[in-house]
Amino acid sequence: MERVYRQPIITVLGHVDSGKCIGKYSEIYTDKGRLYAHELYEAFEDNIKIFTLDISNLQIVESLLISKAKEKSNRLIEVTFDDETYITVTPEHKFLTYEGNGVFRYLPADQLNISYNIVAINSDKKELIRDLPVKTIHGLRFLSLSELGLHLKYVKKVRRLFGDFEVYDFTSSHTHNFIANDVVVHNTSLLDKIRGTAVQLREAGGITQHIGASLFPKETVEAMCGDLLKKFRFKLEVPGILVIDTPGHEVFTNLRRRGGSAADIAILVVDIMKGFQPQTHESLQILVSRRVPFLVAANKIDLIPRWKPQNTFSILKSLPNQVTDVISDMETRIANIITSLATYKFESERFDRIKDFKKTVAIIPISAKTGEGIQELLTILVGLVQKFMLDKLEVDTTKPGQGVILEVTKEVGFGTVLRAIHVDGLIRKGDTLIAMSPEGPVITKVRAILMPAPLDEIRDPRKKFRNMELSRPAAGIILSAANVDNVYAGSPFYSTDIQNEIGQLIENVTKEVSSIRIDTDKIGIVIKADTLGSLEAFVNLCKRKGIPVRKADVGPVSKKDIVDASIVKMSDELRGAVLCFNIDIHEDAETLARERGVPVFRGNILYRVLDDYLDWVANKIEEKKRIELEFLIKPGRIKVLEGYVFRHSKPAIVGVRVLNGVIKPKYPLIKTDGSRVGIIHQIQDRGKSIHEAKKEMEVAISIREAIVGKTFEEGDILLVDIPENHVKKLIKEYKEELSLDDIEVINELIKIKRKKYPAWAI
Repeated sequence: MERVYRQPIITVLGHVDSGKCIGKYSEIYTDKGRLYAHELYEAFEDNIKIFTLDISNLQIVESLLISKAKEKSNRLIEVTFDDETYITVTPEHKFLTYEGNGVFRYLPADQLNISYNIVAINSDKKELIRDLPVKTIHGLRFLSLSELGLHLKYVKKVRRLFGDFEVYDFTSSHTHNFIANDVVVHNTSLLDKIRGTAVQLREAGGITQHIGASLFPKETVEAMCGDLLKKFRFKLEVPGILVIDTPGHEVFTNLRRRGGSAADIAILVVDIMKGFQPQTHESLQILVSRRVPFLVAANKIDLIPRWKPQNTFSILKSLPNQVTDVISDMETRIANIITSLATYKFESERFDRIKDFKKTVAIIPISAKTGEGIQELLTILVGLVQKFMLDKLEVDTTKPGQGVILEVTKEVGFGTVLRAIHVDGLIRKGDTLIAMSPEGPVITKVRAILMPAPLDEIRDPRKKFRNMELSRPAAGIILSAANVDNVYAGSPFYSTDIQNEIGQLIENVTKEVSSIRIDTDKIGIVIKADTLGSLEAFVNLCKRKGIPVRKADVGPVSKKDIVDASIVKMSDELRGAVLCFNIDIHEDAETLARERGVPVFRGNILYRVLDDYLDWVANKIEEKKRIELEFLIKPGRIKVLEGYVFRHSKPAIVGVRVLNGVIKPKYPLIKTDGSRVGIIHQIQDRGKSIHEAKKEMEVAISIREAIVGKTFEEGDILLVDIPENHVKKLIKEYKEELSLDDIEVINELIKIKRKKYPAWAI
């Protein structure tokens, strides 16, 4: 029987942008009002949502801000519009233009001409963005953009600026654009460049657009890789590659499968100019936890000083045209990436120097802006897939259809639908669909399998989908079915047309989801996340850090979550906390958290939420240690000064010099033979009472119980009589707080005590 292979599923994580930016004083529309780019950059940690345009239905929506960047640029383009408003951007930054007849296209700033129409929001509706109604669009030719809160501005002037500029870039969680100075601007990415490269090679057969993914057929991949396939002796056996369109760890966490990931291989994008950034570390941690092989795209080589972009998609053809200093600079930056990967115990090297790809992570220098390195990136990618994971790509068409749900969303005319990646088996219209929700398994029927229509057919949004009778893996699809509103994003799903398989598939789904959700009575933190995939990543991260989890679930923070955390707080203050990723907290829950003193840690970078919690724990422990240390009696040694007896008894008042450590009122004193002297009542320095005296200070002390000449003599050495349990704590828990002098005094005290009590302080 001939083997049938599916396309490998590829995802992109890390610093995925291509270096396009907007000016410092560009106004960006957010859920916290209009913010300048530099203000938004500073406010990034506050779970801000920015307004973006969903191109599929021309609705303005809120999208979570997931990454930021601040760069320097020596060249900007100032675009002025017919209403005299303007915006400054880097030359490659794209604007959404309208060409008429329902055709929209993104164009970079340096390709804009006077009179081009740019999509913008209506000025008189700026404050009403949230209230825009959902519209059913009956054909774009008759569409009123103003009804959707949109209108067109035409370009009046384009001016090039030269100098030293501070510019900013932002990435949203779902769409590839945001609204700045009223107009819709695009965040381009490495994926955009890969797609653009394929479009340039039209003879290759093009790209098939899937839901949430782009399918590059075998012929397209061969054309993009060019003669490199022969150079590296790769023969393409897979039928193409399926690249997940939406970059970032949010989508990747939902590409989950039992014991690993639905993604076969990942591209970890690292900004070669900055090296590893927080999002790089987080992406790599998730890759490690899911055991997903990856290669590194060292992006933005075009920003290396004096780099000369070449008209080629091959880095090997570009390098001979660069001067020695530039290549040396690139090598230094790659060495920094190698060092960062080594901290995770990964061996890595520049791709063309690797002898064993199974043991060494390949680093490919690329530019998502110029396209240099794209050929090598794809060639190494398909080569690794074929050499090490071809068996995993074999499809069994007799198995139930299975995949993973990326998102639960709504589509006009279909209601609530599931955006999914189909991984194995066949999915047929009419199949029984099994998925999971908070209420338990969902058993329903597949009403429709949808895929995007070819791009040249998308004129009327009613025709933007093709209705399929059958889906073959790997594919990005929409599944239309009843009762799927509460299905978990990130959960597995199965489909079958065989009735007696349903029971086992329900058991499979239930087991897999219950292995991630946690609901116990043990002492531990409460964690909440936006999807099942990110929840699993969160739980695994806590396990690796040794943090016990009491409850883990999907959805906003509720009063019950706060109650659970407050119950834990009664037993363990450090575990009575709620950690939440990418979600909101109900208002009543927030009020209750304040009343009960339950800390809630929120954020949109997963490991940073955990780091914030761990920092809080460390500070609490430090504070507790500081308070406890204050109550412990510290080591001290003093000498009674001869000729400075101010009173012999009731109380004895004498002058002393502190030889080591510290003395305080209420500290007990003993002689070097172990005999008790008494308790310090008061310490005075030049007639003023003080709360402590440290090394080399000369002070007067009073001791009520002592008699000079009987209890002790002038010239005697006295030690602070530290209680045994205090000595043990000081040595075991606070040794790093002690000086060498302190340790010397403690050792002397132990030696004195053990003459009478051999096991003292053991």
